Amino acid sequence: MSGRSKKIICMVAYSEYQLDMRIKAEAEALAEENEVHLLILRYGNLTRPVKKGALTFFPLKVSRFRSVKKFGYLISYFWFFLKVFFKINYLDFKYRYDVLYFHTMPDFIVWAGIIQKLKGCKLILDIHDLFPEMFLIKFKKRPESIFYRWLVFLERKSANFAHQVICVSEPHKQVLSHKGIKQPKVIMNIPSDSIFQPGHRKKSFQYKLVFHGTITQRAGCDLI
Repeated sequence: MSGRSKKIICMVAYSEYQLDMRIKAEAEALAEENEVHLLILRYGNLTRPVKKGALTFFPLKVSRFRSVKKFGYLISYFWFFLKVFFKINYLDFKYRYDVLYFHTMPDFIVWAGIIQKLKGCKLILDIHDLFPEMFLIKFKKRPESIFYRWLVFLERKSANFAHQVICVSEPHKQVLSHKGIKQPKVIMNIPSDSIFQPGHRKKSFQYKLVFHGTITQRAGCDLI
């Protein structure tokens, strides 16, 4: 790694890059001073690596799973995990990554970087949503269920395996901390100043509230 001017960061996401503004914003911000590789589900119709400036996309041949069957989700996540594990080790042999940046879901995707961590690479886990709570609501399970408690255990172990945990809001940080996850850091998904700029308010104006996230109780929408 000595002699190169920029750090190389590998960002992993079970998501389509164009549709996830958090991933897109963070990748583009990191690319201002680093070289960023993205292991994603797909990038348009491309199936081969493509480089755009400081961003290099490595689309993985995995389709996003959408269903009401919880084990289908777990199988799809695990298949993505295997793809990422082998792809990271293949690419790391060539590029020697400085940082592996994992986006949930799933939480356990961070374990795909276990070999790199042993070699001194830093791991970041960005928790977009509370995985156990999402499954609790989606599949109508109770907090006392073995399935939910197992997901909480997996979430805690995965988060504490990373060097740094990032979450989207202060309420999420409090929930994660209560579960025994060490020092999560909040980076909110806020509008870009390059696109949205404050205008001049008139003396009399109508107050409007815009929420651009998923409307669920776990996101705190009930407090409005």
